[in-house]
Amino acid sequence: MRVGVKMLVATGAAALLLACAPRNRAPEIPPRGVPPPQQPIADRWQIDSSQSLLTVRVHRAGPMASIGHNHVIALRDPAGWIERPDRPAATRLLLRLALASFSVDEPQLRAQAGDEFSAVVPDDARQGTKNNMLGEKLLDVKAYPEILVRSTAVRRAATGYRADLMVDLKGGEYPLRDLPVDVTIDGPLLRASGAVTLRHGDLGLVPFSVMFGALRVADEMQIDYLIVARAPTREPTGYDP
Repeated sequence: MRVGVKMLVATGAAALLLACAPRNRAPEIPPRGVPPPQQPIADRWQIDSSQSLLTVRVHRAGPMASIGHNHVIALRDPAGWIERPDRPAATRLLLRLALASFSVDEPQLRAQAGDEFSAVVPDDARQGTKNNMLGEKLLDVKAYPEILVRSTAVRRAATGYRADLMVDLKGGEYPLRDLPVDVTIDGPLLRASGAVTLRHGDLGLVPFSVMFGALRVADEMQIDYLIVARAPTREPTGYDP
């Protein structure tokens, strides 16, 4: 089925985590693909795109929902950085999500999503869903190829952290508040993960529908995220005290 999801996150990102009150200087947003400077910023951890993943689960709805499919959307290869992960009150996050990189209904991800996603989705339905999502009525990828997620605040919670984010999507800015984040730092690796339920309207989107709403995407979507970041490497100084 061509059930467009559209989430993304926002999703995500949304989900996205570690964020904090921005400093006075505006965040640097280098063009995608530009290599980092030779001298890394000491407290800036680079996102490991190969290990980071956001997934969005959307459900069919409407009187004719039985002829459609639930979908799992995966947003891979996020780019960006996290600053001062050792100090939550000073943490800053910048995450860039290229919409063209997402996939629809990977078999392994559907299997992990549970029984509601056990049905096999034909290739033409998967491609149709992606086309609907990227089209002008939804994400309009030709005009807006990326989603930008940046932090605005982070605070400790009873378990883990809670983060506030700002999502730049289709030329609009959408605040996401009080998102749950679990953070672990193991040597040079930071892992931030969590799950959140959003509505399409939280990101300025309208659920995809056909046949006057008889078949449509449910308003709520579930976003899961794992962001992995690596500590900056430091060149030897030649002086060993």
